[in-house]
Amino acid sequence: MADSFYDRFSPEEIAQLGAGDIVGEAAIVNHSLRTASIVALTPLEMIHFTDEAVRRLCDEMPSFQSALEAVALERFGNGQAQGKA
Repeated sequence: MADSFYDRFSPEEIAQLGAGDIVGEAAIVNHSLRTASIVALTPLEMIHFTDEAVRRLCDEMPSFQSALEAVALERFGNGQAQGKA
């Protein structure tokens, strides 16, 4: 089952995410605060990456950085996907 994504200033659903989806990529790519909040509709397992862990992964695996940037670009376009992870 997918989880819904809502704008924190509006009750409007933005997206539903499922297994393997990434959240928080805009904040990672742009070195900024998160842009949305999520609420899990069902139990889930997640992995939390610290800023240091993300930087290390990007340095050691350029494909990791490319994947984060691709997700941010797909979701937000160029407006929020211009940084370097």
